[in-house]
Amino acid sequence: MMDANEHVLTGKLCRKLTDASIGLREVTKDRLGSLCPNTHASGSIPIDGVWATPDVEVVNVKWLSFDESPGDHRACLVDFTSRSVVGTDGKRIVRPACRRLTSSNKQSVDNYLREMERQWDIHRMDQRLAAIELASAGVTPLPPEIAAAAEKLDRQAAEIQRHCEKHCRKIYRSKIPCSPEVSLWDKRGKMFTRMLAALAGRVKNPGVLYKKARKLGIQSPRRWTEEQIRHGRHIAKAWKRRLSLSAPSLRTDHLTQRLIEAEATGDTERATAIRNMLSRESNSNMWSQLSWAFKDNGGRANAVSRIERVENGEVVEYTAQEDIERVVREETQSRFSAAASSPFCQGLLGEQLGYLSDTAIAASILDGSYVIPPEVDDATALLIDEIGRIGQTIIRGSTRQDISPDEFSTYWRRVRESTSSSYSGVHFGHYVVAGTSERFATFFAKKISLTMRTG
Repeated sequence: MMDANEHVLTGKLCRKLTDASIGLREVTKDRLGSLCPNTHASGSIPIDGVWATPDVEVVNVKWLSFDESPGDHRACLVDFTSRSVVGTDGKRIVRPACRRLTSSNKQSVDNYLREMERQWDIHRMDQRLAAIELASAGVTPLPPEIAAAAEKLDRQAAEIQRHCEKHCRKIYRSKIPCSPEVSLWDKRGKMFTRMLAALAGRVKNPGVLYKKARKLGIQSPRRWTEEQIRHGRHIAKAWKRRLSLSAPSLRTDHLTQRLIEAEATGDTERATAIRNMLSRESNSNMWSQLSWAFKDNGGRANAVSRIERVENGEVVEYTAQEDIERVVREETQSRFSAAASSPFCQGLLGEQLGYLSDTAIAASILDGSYVIPPEVDDATALLIDEIGRIGQTIIRGSTRQDISPDEFSTYWRRVRESTSSSYSGVHFGHYVVAGTSERFATFFAKKISLTMRTG
């Protein structure tokens, strides 16, 4: 991109850039042609342009207005494919899907642990981990075959975790809160769609389909014509729209009735689960409304129009853009470079340690044999002594290099389950649920301990 100060098509420099010896092309004129406007506020011709090689695939070009541009030149937006620039298609941003496994959903947790138990037995996960622990006892570093077996076990454990989450429950997402009334008309609408498929011969066992239709109150489904089925589906959709206004109250009434029934039968566990569901859904609705009312500015950076700094004991205010940028730059520069002024980076100690602290002096500090120079201040000397004490403890092997199942469970009981975590898909919820099972808490505690001992 360049401000050429001449016409981008007929100017001397611009014609040189598009000459066969250089081979560039001006992409805005390729896309817009004669529609390209003047690019300077006081000018009448386009003097700004974007040049690229012929292999760059330009999808679209847009010149912004002067009001939308930061200076007195128009800003230009150019959309090009990453394949033509870096050679590969960039990874598309995929929003995280709804988690099927959450510790607050007892049914999904029970299904998850049941399937985990089955898969663990099929693949002999406990026995394989025990064999790796036995083979790696006192061996550092691990032989290649043992390391490969440990890696394979870790990958398979993650695969099983993802598989079990996939099968722990089905997620039905409706645009309106679910209740028996809403669910009935929703199922009827879907049933009419399947009846159309059966009428066209696309259902293998229509008898089972018609049996389910009769359970939904659809009488004599075999005799329905295509026109009647389409009319029935239209009525089902109309009823869903009609119920959408009262759906939240219907949902609350339904859960309240189930809570009364659970308390009447003495089922305290089910009653507690329903209370938690009522509270969770109420909070979710409240925060959804607040988020909509106080939504942000669409991802744009918040503008800073005023900043203050203490100088010579007085508070000085800056409002101009240049002054604000200068003050911010000075403050961040001093903060980011503060570590360079420590005794470890200055004087004789800094020279002895080196930039990466990989010298023999650094090793002697860790093993406690370093002789502290007299010019080193007391605070730094105490820090060096503490580093040596910790280093000797680690070298002697007197530190614990394993964790117990209780420690594993206690840690994961306290974490925030909704935290976004692993790219592999094994999120915090997997370990929160694993911590509730003695078998899986023991397995993962041993696996982590093995990693700590062998690296």
